[in-house]
Amino acid sequence: AEAMATGLPMVGMDAPGIRDMLSAGKTGLLVPEGDPEALADRTVRLLRDNPLFQRIARAGRSLAEDRFNVRRMVAGYLEIASDMVTGRW
Repeated sequence: AEAMATGLPMVGMDAPGIRDMLSAGKTGLLVPEGDPEALADRTVRLLRDNPLFQRIARAGRSLAEDRFNVRRMVAGYLEIASDMVTGRW
C-alpha cells in the first residue's frame, strides 16, 4: 500500500491480501504464488510498457488514497470502539 501511495505500480503474488489490493491488470499485476519467473516477467513488462506502467500507477495510487484515507480509517476505528462500548459488537 505504501508503494502504491507513492505512485509506483505493483506486481505481486496471487495470495490473499495481495489479491485484494492488486485487482488484476487494474491496480497491479498478479502472478501465480511461488513463481519467481512470472514475477520477473511482469516486472520487466511494466518497465518496458510506459502506458501500462502509468495506468497501473495512477489506479494504485487512487486505491491507496481512498482505502487508507486517515479520516476514513479513524472514523472506522471510532465506530468499532463505539459498538464495543455499547455492546453492539
